[in-house]
Amino acid sequence: MKPLRFCILLTLACFVLLAPQAATVPEAHASPSALTLQLVSTAGGTSAAVAVQGNYAYLGEGYRLAVLNLSNPGAPALVGRSMPIPDRIQGITLSGSLAYVAAKSAGLVILDVSDPQHPAVLGSADTPGEAAEVVLAGSYALVADGSAGLTVVDISAPQSPHVVGGLDTPGQARGVAVAGAYAYVADGDTARIVDISVPTSPSARGFYPPSPPGWTVSYLGIAAAGSYVYTSDGYELQVLDVSNPAAPILAGSTALVSGPYAIALAGDYAYLAIARGVLAVNISDPAKPTGGGSHSCSACWPAVDLTVAGSHVVAATGFGLSVYGLADPAAPAELGIYESTGTVGDLRLAGRHAFAAMGEQGLGVFDTTDLRDLGLVGRLDTPGYAANLAVAGTTAIVGDGWGLNLRFVDISAPTAPRLLANFPAPGGGGDVEVQGSYAYVVDGGYGLRILDISDPAQPRQVGILTTLPDWPVGLAVAGNYAYVADGSKGLRVVQVSDPAAPTVVGFYDPFSPAQSSAVDVTIAGDLAYIAYSYRGVRIVNIADPAHPTFVGSLATTPASACDIAVTGGVAVVGTDRSVLLVDVRDPTHPAILDTYPTGDAVGGLALRGDVVLVANKGAGITILRIVGFLKSYLPLILRP
Repeated sequence: MKPLRFCILLTLACFVLLAPQAATVPEAHASPSALTLQLVSTAGGTSAAVAVQGNYAYLGEGYRLAVLNLSNPGAPALVGRSMPIPDRIQGITLSGSLAYVAAKSAGLVILDVSDPQHPAVLGSADTPGEAAEVVLAGSYALVADGSAGLTVVDISAPQSPHVVGGLDTPGQARGVAVAGAYAYVADGDTARIVDISVPTSPSARGFYPPSPPGWTVSYLGIAAAGSYVYTSDGYELQVLDVSNPAAPILAGSTALVSGPYAIALAGDYAYLAIARGVLAVNISDPAKPTGGGSHSCSACWPAVDLTVAGSHVVAATGFGLSVYGLADPAAPAELGIYESTGTVGDLRLAGRHAFAAMGEQGLGVFDTTDLRDLGLVGRLDTPGYAANLAVAGTTAIVGDGWGLNLRFVDISAPTAPRLLANFPAPGGGGDVEVQGSYAYVVDGGYGLRILDISDPAQPRQVGILTTLPDWPVGLAVAGNYAYVADGSKGLRVVQVSDPAAPTVVGFYDPFSPAQSSAVDVTIAGDLAYIAYSYRGVRIVNIADPAHPTFVGSLATTPASACDIAVTGGVAVVGTDRSVLLVDVRDPTHPAILDTYPTGDAVGGLALRGDVVLVANKGAGITILRIVGFLKSYLPLILRP
């Protein structure tokens, strides 16, 4: 069998061997303490911030700063991207060749953008809160810093910015604007005025509304010009007269069709980022703003941040960028879009491609040839919200959530995926697994469905199990059994040797319903590994499927386990905030080897050799490498 051994070695060296998911856990060979998780790169993620300078737009794509050429507003073109920074980009402001980025837990990050193809980090300052937005005031950056309020950072030396002051506000600071000696902060249910005449010692001056009993709104966007501040409580655009900073008053307001996420000012108009694009409000008379009650662009992409650049409004959309023309300033018209990757809820690897369930964007296809820069090469918009998927040969099966359907997609041409068929899934279509010519689908309260997919253009249901006691969300199939993570009812073992008559034959349910919820399961040999939300991981022996027995457990607190994959004596556990690398060679005593913080919940995992692709919800795709894994794993595969 030497030729076979050689082929395995060759493919592993090229990182194109999919790690076995149902193999017996191999015995120890090398010290597990040598294994660590290392970031390779990220791809996509929510586009929450944008700024423009000259012909270039600077867009936050999850953890990376993307640079786009806007010379042709109808076709924004990607020029380059930075390497990932430690957390997601929430706010951007520009000055000369520098970009100042508010990056949640990473604080303020400064990048050199003099080479648009290769933006590079110069320095950073860890702020005490979660940086949401940043503006500049001389040699200082003012950061809306979440629970820490307003934080002041000295940026006179961009390579070594440092916090020099701040004002802890009562709410959550999410937006900031500056005019003269004052900063204006969107602080939860209040707009606050802060005196920054001495930047190192900012002081509170006034706030609006002055008395908010029972107030349940949240101020997000805020902008300032002259003696007026423009903000919103989610229901109306409010114009505040701040000529007396200690006692701001409401000068005017207008009801809005949709609450704005951000506000930008240009001439007689305030432009608002709303759920269906950009809304223009006439503010030529600040006491009587008009135009907020109607909006005709039902087909526009959403907007979550925006800026005005000459005769255009440029908006971050959550999953890319839109450019609007202002030929009529009262009616911004969408001219062009740039599509990135927003939310990623699940993914699968097949050959050189990764297939991703991308929420409102449907099914995405990525070329994984260069793991440092995954490229979106194909996409199929699905009517619902793509949340789960499986890949079988040249077919992808997408659980399309809100669309209440499974979508069967031809991926024989990955750059041009094509819808083949729909199959009703009234439970939303949860986890999907394929074995042979059958697809197994957990469909929420409707139970476990078994579909014959021998002709993927005409899938047909051959069996259904409706007696599962809770709401199944996770699934693994091995041999004649399907293993269902059935929420508060734990693991259910279903015999599927006759697909027309699936039958529960065993279960593992160690907790009362209020204590935890089984959300995912994977099989390796005679062991089932169950992600048990805030109870961590449970390892169960399934040699006798009718009587699963406890083997070992792993606490993941304070994190909640939501996804799990196993290969080569290690488990990779996705939680609501991290990826854990776990030694499971002794399943009675699993041990955490390393932790990588993800910044968002993990929706799915895909393994290939020593590479882990993470569906990282709003953070897009995170690519990790298990350093030291091949050194310990290859000898086990090649052993005679």
